[in-house]
Amino acid sequence: MPLKTEAINKKAFLGEQLLAAGAISAQQLAIALQQQSRTGELLGEVLHKLGFLSSHDLSLALANQFGTEHVDLETLEISPECLSIITEEYARERKIVPASLVSGVLTVVMANMYDVLTISEIESRFNVTVHAVSSSHEAILKAIVRLYEHPSSIEESIEECVGIASAELNESDPLSKGTEEAPIIRLVDLLLTNCVRKEATDLHIEPEQQLVRTRYRVDGILHLGNALPRKILPSVVARLKIMAGANIAESRLPQDGRITFNVDKRPIDVRASFFPTLFGENVVLRFLDKSKLLQGLHQLGFSEQNFVTFKEALGRPYGMILVTGPTGSGKTTTLYSALNFMNSLEKNIMTIEDPVEYEIPLIRQSQVNTKAGLTFAAGLRAFLRQDPDVILVGEIRDQETAEMATRAALTGHLLLATLHTNNAAGAIPRLIEMGQSPHILASSLILVVAQRLYRKLCARCKEPHSPDDWQLEKLGLSSSSHVYFRGRGCEACNHTGYRGRAAIYELLRVTQQIQPLILDRASHRQIEQVAEEQGLKTLRADAAQKVIDGLTTVEEAQRLTFEG
Repeated sequence: MPLKTEAINKKAFLGEQLLAAGAISAQQLAIALQQQSRTGELLGEVLHKLGFLSSHDLSLALANQFGTEHVDLETLEISPECLSIITEEYARERKIVPASLVSGVLTVVMANMYDVLTISEIESRFNVTVHAVSSSHEAILKAIVRLYEHPSSIEESIEECVGIASAELNESDPLSKGTEEAPIIRLVDLLLTNCVRKEATDLHIEPEQQLVRTRYRVDGILHLGNALPRKILPSVVARLKIMAGANIAESRLPQDGRITFNVDKRPIDVRASFFPTLFGENVVLRFLDKSKLLQGLHQLGFSEQNFVTFKEALGRPYGMILVTGPTGSGKTTTLYSALNFMNSLEKNIMTIEDPVEYEIPLIRQSQVNTKAGLTFAAGLRAFLRQDPDVILVGEIRDQETAEMATRAALTGHLLLATLHTNNAAGAIPRLIEMGQSPHILASSLILVVAQRLYRKLCARCKEPHSPDDWQLEKLGLSSSSHVYFRGRGCEACNHTGYRGRAAIYELLRVTQQIQPLILDRASHRQIEQVAEEQGLKTLRADAAQKVIDGLTTVEEAQRLTFEG
């Protein structure tokens, strides 16, 4: 009983600490405390499950509360001798990583700083003193994979499964065993697991005349994967269709489906697309990692100025906020993080998406169903009779949706939506081209956010570099004013020099000086020029700042912000 009381006191302190730091709102804390009183779980776990707090922020808060160090496992040097002390099975079970052993003191990276039982068990079993440091749950699971498993082992397992499946195909159907040991089932599971552990966003299975090629997209770039023999393609496609709930008897028409499975005790959602081609069905799988989709606003990569501007816009009672950029530029992550920031018992938040990529507690989410007549415009029209405070529209694709969106923004609702344009200023002419009245648009639009995802330099192999002067000039930089970096390439980044992605942003506020330009149907160049005079930081300028800060390379900044 005393232990439980002590834990409750710590929970209350944790809530106050997170509230003071601005990591959660008072309304979110109230919701979490209410749920905690029913479930009895730790407050931090409840906040994380509700989506109010990222795993990274939770581990930071716990480290601060316990007065321990919070470490970055990407850059932390791990002593090889420690891995022989703590087995992989034990590390996975307890969610820990042994970091170093010095003079009988074992430094252990932990996800749960409340887990005193594990600390006591390690000390008694291995006759050491434990020095606990903190890191996030996701970071620890990734580190366990990287440290205990040889990078090529899973590819070797895939090749082994391919050989077994090919040999057994003539004898019997590889799926007929009906067990998880069936070679095709194991092969598909390994392909999916390999992609998740490589942090790939997409897996392509591409049939050609002689073989089946696999490619996976990591940090926006496609990489070649294992080749598969053509004769096992039908079995692989059939297995994926079974998992995705698609029709295995139909191979002449495109199909879509959704797969849910666990990798390293993490739930992963996969959107599956099947498309008939000359040599068989082409399969593209898009991986949706919930831990990456929902982040705190401060983790998105906003500059200080842009962060303040975005928060102010989200605090408005009505108006329209647009997020623009090409497919795969992180728009969904930005919008979900914004919804999570606003989420409270005092607001009715509703979404119409295509598809719903992440379920957020307290938010009424719906999915487009064109066959049933539920389009973006139809959903938006119905929303207005559901007493919403905040509305999210997955994409403004046509005139009807644009008209309903501007009307909703004018009638006391805060509306968030995405639009496909190259920059922030381009969203205004685009909406006018879609038939929107400049007068209504000038009154309803409050902010346009343009974004791109840049590849971050690998923390392990980052080194100083001297780019060519002509490259720097294009970004408005000089060789004498700053130190620049590049990635040398190592196993951690698959020898690319980059690991992970973050966003660059361009935020256009619709001010009193911008509104007359909208009424006059000004070009996006004219709007952008006035906005820059008012402090707009373009995508190129934000990318250049990321280069100065040593987060990415000159080449990456140029690739993302090409100006023709």
